[in-house]
Amino acid sequence: MLRQQALISFLFAIGSIVLLTSCDEKNPNAPGRMRIHEIKVTKFPEFDGSSSWDDPLFGATTMPDPYLMVHTGDTTITEYFHNVANETLQFFFSSPIIVWNTEDQQYVQMWDRDDLDWSDNNSLDDFMDGLTFIPWQIEGDEDRTEILLENSKLKMILYVDYK
Repeated sequence: MLRQQALISFLFAIGSIVLLTSCDEKNPNAPGRMRIHEIKVTKFPEFDGSSSWDDPLFGATTMPDPYLMVHTGDTTITEYFHNVANETLQFFFSSPIIVWNTEDQQYVQMWDRDDLDWSDNNSLDDFMDGLTFIPWQIEGDEDRTEILLENSKLKMILYVDYK
C-alpha cells in the first residue's frame, strides 16, 4: 500500500512538471515586443449605474474624469480628462508603452479620478471598466497597427507596432 501511494505521488509529480513546462513554451516566431503609441477610447460608461461618477458630498454632480491604467508587466497610468461626456478620448504617449511578453494576457482599465477638489471627502477613484488582450497569438498578428478591444461598456483602439 505504501509503495502504491509513493508511486502515485511520483507519477503525479512527474505529470505536474510536464504540464507546467509545456504551458511555459513560447512560440519562437513571436515578436520580442510590442509598442503602444496611442489609445483611443470611443465608448465608456458615462454613469455609475444610474448615478453620476462624481457625486460629491457637497456641490454639483459632474461627469467622469477618466484615465487609463495599462498593465503590461509594468503599470502605466495616463493623464486624466476632466468632466467628459460621450466624447472620443485620445491618450498619446511621448514614450511608447512597451509590452515584452507578447504572448501573455495584458489588460487596460479605465478609472474615474475622484476628489479633484476635495469635495468627495478623499474618496477613492472608481473602477469604470476594463479589457484584456493578448498582443500576439498567431502568425501575422505582428503586421497589425491597430488592436480593437471592446465589450458592452467600453471600446478602445490601441495603435501599436511590433519589433
